[in-house]
Amino acid sequence: MPFEEPKIPTGYRQGFITAITVLLTASLLFFRYAAFEPGSGDWTRLGAVSVSLLGISIFIQLFTLWRALQPDDERKRVYKITLRWFASAVLLLIGSFAIHLVATLVYGPRLAQICDRLNGFQENLKGRDADSEEVRAEFRALVEQCRALKDHIEEKD
Repeated sequence: MPFEEPKIPTGYRQGFITAITVLLTASLLFFRYAAFEPGSGDWTRLGAVSVSLLGISIFIQLFTLWRALQPDDERKRVYKITLRWFASAVLLLIGSFAIHLVATLVYGPRLAQICDRLNGFQENLKGRDADSEEVRAEFRALVEQCRALKDHIEEKD
């Protein structure tokens, strides 16, 4: 009698396929936000690394889904390899999210917009005689603080 390779229990494969599709959906939504939405901020090196890792993770998730849908995936040995692929996709996704979070915290996506806006307000105040010198001094101080913060962030880059 030939040796028959053990199979995974009933329901494991279906549950695993569901988990892959749920994570794939969340990954695609995160990719849309990180790569295309203006709310995620300006592109930075860290942001590009984050989106690249996310793209690789999505590709691995699609590959894992393809493997999980194969009939051979009911064999324990093949199923364990598919699980390893899925684990690598999850680790890349976590790394991508962490890098995106660091990029958001370090670069402050709204900082450049705030500085530009403050500078624009300051320029508009220069031409008006009715505004007080106190308001102008406040704007000058805010612009200088903003420039100092922006220079500090650029030094870290």
